[in-house]
Amino acid sequence: MASNHDNARVPFDILGLIFAHYAEGETIRFPLETLLLVCKDWNRAALGHRALWSRFRIYLGRENTSVMWKARLPQRLARCGPDCLLDIDLRNLLDLLNPEDATEETNGDELYLPLTCDPTAEWSSECDCFDIARQCAESSLSGLSGPDGALCSRWRTLRLELGHTPSRVGSRLLADALSYPTPNLRMVYLNQVCLETQATEKTVLPNTSSVLNVTLLDCELPFLHTFDDAHEAVIGWRYLVGNLTPLRALHRAKQVQTLVLWPDSSGRIQLPVQFHQLKTLHIKANYIPTELSAIEFPLLNDLAIYWDVQNPIPLILSCRGIPIENLRRITIESPFQAIEINSESEYVAASESLLALFRRATSLKDMAFSGGALAIVLKTLWDTIENGQYKGLFPSTKGSVELPWIINLDGGDAFELDGEETVESLQALCIRWLPDYDPENLVECLIESYFSLF
Repeated sequence: MASNHDNARVPFDILGLIFAHYAEGETIRFPLETLLLVCKDWNRAALGHRALWSRFRIYLGRENTSVMWKARLPQRLARCGPDCLLDIDLRNLLDLLNPEDATEETNGDELYLPLTCDPTAEWSSECDCFDIARQCAESSLSGLSGPDGALCSRWRTLRLELGHTPSRVGSRLLADALSYPTPNLRMVYLNQVCLETQATEKTVLPNTSSVLNVTLLDCELPFLHTFDDAHEAVIGWRYLVGNLTPLRALHRAKQVQTLVLWPDSSGRIQLPVQFHQLKTLHIKANYIPTELSAIEFPLLNDLAIYWDVQNPIPLILSCRGIPIENLRRITIESPFQAIEINSESEYVAASESLLALFRRATSLKDMAFSGGALAIVLKTLWDTIENGQYKGLFPSTKGSVELPWIINLDGGDAFELDGEETVESLQALCIRWLPDYDPENLVECLIESYFSLF
């Protein structure tokens, strides 16, 4: 006869769901090891779910975090067994170039604040925790690579955010850990990872044939292998400036379908001359690489650009390989509420470039804008109504069944353009979406808003 204890047991498969849910929210204060302490049944079940221990989210901050991971890492490797694929997420949060890039789990936690432990020291000084975290990051990845790289064949995803700069780079230990074949690697995310040329001449990640998703931001990796089979890619520089090493990781990646660029005028991102499968292109900086003018994007239907100082639209229109007429969505982001409009003539030039874009984009369905770009778009639209140029501007007024939408990225609201808009309706939309702008004096507001930033 079954005991009450037996009847009360949670089935093994249900426990697996509970464990997986707990693992999603794991923090250093509430680690997976907590599951082993609930009761003997949970202990046995948790140890039996080997895949539970194969995800390594190693977030390093103050010395305590390094001490804990030095103890946990070999135990977790043993618990996940010899066959499970490994998912690695390793971040040194003390060295990140922008502390706002901290994870949701660690944001605001004093263990991860990039500040010295010495209350009498200057706020910008470093305590021993910083070097300890750097050493732990490299030794942890070395441990995850195994003797002579034996575990690298089991890497499935690899995310490294190490806070490196050209003057603070990884050692040979890190270079060696990244030099072994990784035939099962599907995703690579490298942020602020730098190696000296003199540290090693071994190829970094020599086997990338299975990588479908790659992110390379603020990296200096002279011997990085190319990602020829990637389908999704994010590449460039968010914070690093100066003498930047050209990025060649995608120069043969002709199968990319989604590409996000963080370009810089002092660096070069080498790309193939044809992107026959690319459907989404997002440029996350005000600089438009000149190389784009020589690249073909026949299937491109989603384009996002960045408008801060320089109006990017004329450069986009001059790129012969971008099929403006095929675009279904155009996004123009502004980092601030204001963009550089110094005079009435500059507004006129910006407005004319927008009209040229809209007239060529005959398949347009969604137009998304933020900040000052949204203000210019709305004023341009009601100006065309006043001037009698609005009819035929969008596909909806040319007999298309679909109606285009204008989207406010800052608030998430959307407005359908049915061709019956009036000056009053668009000005009312401006007041609702952009309360800091007066529709009657919008150009003056743009000029004043921009100069108020500097």
